[in-house]
Amino acid sequence: MGEKLGRAKGTIDEWSSQKDYEKEFASTYTGDIHRVKGYDEDFRLCCIEKFQEDGEETTFIVFLECLNGIDLFRGRDLFEERLHMKGHIQKVQYQRHEDWNEGVKKYYDLENLSDASLDEFIDELYKGGFEDVSQTAPEFYEELTDISDDGGKRKPAHLVVLMQDGSMIKLWIYENGYVAYEGLRNFYFVKVSKKALGPILSQCD
Repeated sequence: MGEKLGRAKGTIDEWSSQKDYEKEFASTYTGDIHRVKGYDEDFRLCCIEKFQEDGEETTFIVFLECLNGIDLFRGRDLFEERLHMKGHIQKVQYQRHEDWNEGVKKYYDLENLSDASLDEFIDELYKGGFEDVSQTAPEFYEELTDISDDGGKRKPAHLVVLMQDGSMIKLWIYENGYVAYEGLRNFYFVKVSKKALGPILSQCD
C-alpha cells in the first residue's frame, strides 16, 4: 500500500443519483483508500475493508481498477504499461473452471512451465492487438455470452499469475488463442499463437 488518499463510506448503490456519485470518495465500498506502490493511481487504487466475522475482525485489501476510458491497442498497453508483468512474476498457477464457478479459491502450480515458455507467452501477449470479439469474432462471442451451461459453452483455462508484490493477475485463456484479463472478460481479448499457449494449456485441467 502507498499513501492514504481518503476514506470511502460506502454510501452509493444502484439507486443513487448522479449527484451522489460526484462526491469525493463516493463508493460502494467502506474503508480507507490508498495508492498502490508501483502502479499508476489513475489505473489502480486499493481499499482496506474490515469486517466482523464470528466476533473477530477480518481485513481485506480490494483493488479498484479503472478499465473504462483507457486506450488499449496492444496487449502491452495493459499487461506491460499498467500491470508490469515481465520480470516481476513470482509464480504461475491455474484454477480449475469448476472451482472458479463455485467460488473456491484453490490454485495449482504449473510445475513444468519453463521460463522460456513463459517469456514467449508474455511477449506475444504484449505484441497482440486488443479485439472487441463481439465485432471480430461474433460466433465466439455468442458462445461466451451463452450462460446456459455454468459460464458459457466455452470454458476457459484460468491462469493465475502471482506477482512479486503479492498481487494476482488472472487471465482467461481459450484454445483458439484468445486471452482476456479477468476484469475485461467476455469483451476484449488479445490473440496469441497456439504454440505460445501449448505449454500452459497442456497443464491446465
